[in-house]
Amino acid sequence: MKNRLLSFIFLCLTLFSCNQANTESQTVQKKTQPLQGESVVYKSETLSVVKLSDHTYLHISYLDTETFGKVPCNGMFIIYEGESVVFDTPTNSENSRELIRFISSELKSKIVALIPTHFHEDCIGGIDEFDAHGITTYASKRTITLLNDNKYQFNVPINAFRDSLELKLSSETVVTHFLGEGHTEDNVVGYFSKDKVLFGGCLVKSVGASQGNLDDANVEQWSKTVANVKAKFPEASIVIPGHGKTGNTALLDYYSMINKIDLPCFHPVEDVRMITPQPSGTKYKYRYPFFTSNTRSQRDVTSVATNLQPYPTVPFRYCR
Repeated sequence: MKNRLLSFIFLCLTLFSCNQANTESQTVQKKTQPLQGESVVYKSETLSVVKLSDHTYLHISYLDTETFGKVPCNGMFIIYEGESVVFDTPTNSENSRELIRFISSELKSKIVALIPTHFHEDCIGGIDEFDAHGITTYASKRTITLLNDNKYQFNVPINAFRDSLELKLSSETVVTHFLGEGHTEDNVVGYFSKDKVLFGGCLVKSVGASQGNLDDANVEQWSKTVANVKAKFPEASIVIPGHGKTGNTALLDYYSMINKIDLPCFHPVEDVRMITPQPSGTKYKYRYPFFTSNTRSQRDVTSVATNLQPYPTVPFRYCR
């Protein structure tokens, strides 16, 4: 009888949370219209390049992770008057070499700067290749400190900035700003005003995404930081997240939404890859704590799920 009661409570909580999450997510989704004029200009097994506007491109590479599987990772580059600035390297030296070759040979542009937006591998995995091509790297002092703390060995010195950086591409300016902690304590964003394009990196989430990797996150400050970004660049018309689909400024409302509402709260026990869509009937063991408004009780319910297909379609958060 007790087990049946727990199962009933669990089902009610799940249905309520998923319904609320879906409603909020659909509201944001309606505001986020597909970008007009997007076109894939390069595609291989390891790298894709999408033209987003007259001068701005999205590069997508892939990172193999134990927790999330094969993850597509976004970066941005801007080309203006024969010169370009790249935000975040592709995930390793090979696909970074591929990107450099494409920009130089196919787009006939000289890369004058690389700007990693934080210290994680999906931003700096190919930095040695950029160094080998004589491309100058600019990084925040916070990022350099964290890379040093993690024993990263620099082949050449990195140009450091504190809270902001302005780089000229002919008569136009590419800006980078640190506006607070979030995904990491060093995450910065980039902006190119001529195309009204904002690169949010992993600070910004695509609609439908979870909070993702929280190992180095400041969850308490994250929403405030994203609000600072929105206030700093109110005219942005294209917003690029660190992973997933590009959109508009509705993406800047999305993290605040998933952080404040009652979302399903998962603490994986045996398999943390449950967020990846799996065939019906796949079994996972997980703990679903009772919680209200982001506060969970001490009592967890351990259960075995036989069909997790609904969960990848709604946002969720990890239990902290």
